[in-house]
Amino acid sequence: MTKTMTMAEKLEKILKDSGLIAETVFFKIAICDAIPRDAMGNYIINIGYERVSTDSQIDGYGLDTQEDALMAYAKSQGFKNFVIFEDQGETGTKMDRPAINAIKKLITAYNVGGSKIKIVSFTIPKIDRLSRTSLGTLQFIQDYIVPQKDAKDSRINRNKEIIEFHSCSESFVSVKKDDSTGNMMLQIFAALAEYDRNEIVKKLSTGKKKRMEEKKWPGGSPPFGFTYNYKTGKLEIKEDEAEIVREIFRLYINKKMPPEKIAKHYVPLLGPSFTEKRVRDILTREMYAGVLTYGEFRAEEAYESIISPEIFARAQMEKRSRSSHRGRSNYLLSGLVECGCCGGKMRYQDWGSGRKKLVCYATIPSAPDKVKHTDRCSQVRPWADEVEAQVVRAMLDIKMPATDEIDVASMAMASVGPIQEKLVYNQQMLRGYYEQDTKNKVSGIDDGGILQELIDSTIKEIARLTEELGQEKDREISAFKAKEVMETVQHLGENWDTFSVEEKQRVFKDIIEKIVLIPDGPNSMRMKIKLQQQALIDMVK
Repeated sequence: MTKTMTMAEKLEKILKDSGLIAETVFFKIAICDAIPRDAMGNYIINIGYERVSTDSQIDGYGLDTQEDALMAYAKSQGFKNFVIFEDQGETGTKMDRPAINAIKKLITAYNVGGSKIKIVSFTIPKIDRLSRTSLGTLQFIQDYIVPQKDAKDSRINRNKEIIEFHSCSESFVSVKKDDSTGNMMLQIFAALAEYDRNEIVKKLSTGKKKRMEEKKWPGGSPPFGFTYNYKTGKLEIKEDEAEIVREIFRLYINKKMPPEKIAKHYVPLLGPSFTEKRVRDILTREMYAGVLTYGEFRAEEAYESIISPEIFARAQMEKRSRSSHRGRSNYLLSGLVECGCCGGKMRYQDWGSGRKKLVCYATIPSAPDKVKHTDRCSQVRPWADEVEAQVVRAMLDIKMPATDEIDVASMAMASVGPIQEKLVYNQQMLRGYYEQDTKNKVSGIDDGGILQELIDSTIKEIARLTEELGQEKDREISAFKAKEVMETVQHLGENWDTFSVEEKQRVFKDIIEKIVLIPDGPNSMRMKIKLQQQALIDMVK
């Protein structure tokens, strides 16, 4: 007799059958009265997200509290279904987290027609649960929440409708259609979340540094393989786990086993939480060799090591070796050349006699992997080796000013500091105004709207400073990149002949943004090389 599936079981099956959610990702069907579909047959679902990290004891915002807030909001909105995704032990300073990545995959797959699962709302209990940095929060909103119909990047939300975004704790922070106030408040509170984190880090760093100098564990959960001795304040080896750590290094170095296979090897013993990410973390943490690091502080032989420094060094050599072989190509200019006729990318293509030409890709969506026909693109198909030789000569002949003569990076940094100080000051003032306004309301004090005026003006100033700071930081990043390019180009001729093909490829990708080939007569072309952060350099073939 076939068991009839509940509505929640059906929704869980729909999500798992999508193939977009890894087994290690935790999610729960919190509400499922129905699974509605739109006119195109897409399943419509509402998403909630919660997170705890090693800082959860400090902020006092555990999973139970977060889930209560999410459920209260979902019920107030009358959601027919509500799926809560959860990240445990994941820092809010990085957006590379299992549950967040799963949500991104669901959105991306729907955008490109690879899934029938349509997310219509995304709710978090508090801004800092999504990210502890304003950049992380705003980038996620821009890439996955706000529709970008004309975006070519498949990661971007290209839904016709916006995915509604809401924070339970900051009820006036939301992203909805035509809601400019909510959008502005989102930016402000993302900045405040980052400020709060920076203040916490500042307060904790002094104590951590002192403990590090005494070769004591600075705090937080002890790493896998160790236990914490509360009497001495130091880490001690937990032998059963330590043996697994040693075996991981042995499998990686001697057996050449990739981290994902090592993780699967131990899942039956340690459970699904023992992921590839965890294995990679173990392989790259020098503390397993007895080294304790914090910022610039470094203490060797801080405690009994699980592996020797020699074994750790071998693992890092193995990692570098594998990275150098990943995605290897013999094509010097691969990914850099563009067609000057239509703007499409150009690829290497066999042309007989062991030689290759550079030919133009089609840019139309129906044929993304086909070469353009001559009747649609008048691009000359040059010999690849001749173009390579021309580019090499051009790059070796470039004369750049010394970086100590034009220190653009230092000049850019000088303008960021004052704006940052003003922004922090205004954020502190806004927090104070809100607190005083709350006290006044509780006490029944009427200030005649003075505080509200101060709040409104401060919000406008924070919004202005946030935008200005973003612009200055963009200029700062560009300045640093420009300096790096200048330094690389200065010394290119000294080392070029000693580089391997892979090293030459890496150098070119670092300093060249694109190479544009433009027809210049029946059998000739012009070439424009655009350097990273620099103007176009014209050359004639």
